[in-house]
Amino acid sequence: MLNQTILSKLVQKSKGYSTSIICCSNGNKDVHGTYEIISGFGAKKTFTTAKSVPKSGLHLGICSYDLKKEFHQLPSENIGFTSFPDFFFFEPEHSFKEDHEGNITSTFDLNKADDLPFKQADVIENWEANLSKEEYLNTIAKIKEDIKNGAYYELNYCIHFSASICNELDIYSLFLEVNERTQSPFAAFVKINNSFLLCFSPERFLKKKSSTLLSQPIKGTLKRQNPESKKRLESFLNAPKERAENTMIVDLVRNDLSRICKPNSVKVSELCSLKTFSHVHHLVSSITGELQSEISFEKTLEATFPMGSMTGAPKIEVMQHIEEYESFKRGIYSGSIGYIEDGDFDLNVVIRSLQMHNNIMHYCVGGAIVYDSIAEEEYQECIAKRNGIMNSA
Repeated sequence: MLNQTILSKLVQKSKGYSTSIICCSNGNKDVHGTYEIISGFGAKKTFTTAKSVPKSGLHLGICSYDLKKEFHQLPSENIGFTSFPDFFFFEPEHSFKEDHEGNITSTFDLNKADDLPFKQADVIENWEANLSKEEYLNTIAKIKEDIKNGAYYELNYCIHFSASICNELDIYSLFLEVNERTQSPFAAFVKINNSFLLCFSPERFLKKKSSTLLSQPIKGTLKRQNPESKKRLESFLNAPKERAENTMIVDLVRNDLSRICKPNSVKVSELCSLKTFSHVHHLVSSITGELQSEISFEKTLEATFPMGSMTGAPKIEVMQHIEEYESFKRGIYSGSIGYIEDGDFDLNVVIRSLQMHNNIMHYCVGGAIVYDSIAEEEYQECIAKRNGIMNSA
């Protein structure tokens, strides 16, 4: 289980640096995970392209969804809302790592770091969406018409919410409070200059260990109830729409991995498994492959990024339509946070994430739209995902 005292000390330490990233799995030990916590503070060196990241040493960083303009020649003319770079990794001045067996490696004495006092964060209630409910429902109708006409099979459509924040808001305590409540397996705290990202993601994008690649897309969402009925969960697990959403993305991931993996090595080891999180149930699949020799980190990203669970299928076609239907530049949302260590890496999917810049809090949320999608249900799912993070009504 995650040691909250250790996490609060690390979050407190980040106050002294303009650059810091803390990734934690909150005690969710999956068989593929390596670290309970991995973090870095202060940028000894920075890297702004995937090609420039060294093959040795520890580096932490972010990949923006808008890297699509580099990998797929798909720029965005929409308006951005934070200042995170499209790609940013850094070699930390100081690092702290704790693996799932409790072994700690640190370049500083954590006992000398102050514990950040835990306090209840204020609920953020003054959210404003970038579009009305009617506009959302009308767009879903257009997407379904596209699907009917054969333009694509599935598209991940998102809403952007924003809220003005008072100067008294403690962003560090907010991360600790929401993280304590959500207990997400791919949580992260990111601070780059004056921009913050508080990520409470349940989803792994891509992990490399030795020559093995692993992707675990999530598609299919059901809000939790208390008490929960077995019949309701079985109905969700076997729902044709939910399984279709997931299976389409599994096929996309298999195709992406096949471009860089050894022939016949790409396998689906887990299809539509039911996983339960703090506020929702999800369907999660696992796809593995053996990477071809001499395939670089840059080429691996180029073949697989952005993740299919945040685009839809086929990927290039839906990204072009996403640009048309969404009015904002996604930036780090739908991107990734993680680490690279001596050639291996583990990267999450940036969802369930709060971004703060210039006293404005931003939150993006979306869902996969297929032909069988019911617009009102999709809208309510977006609201449930937002409220699950902020604990608002």
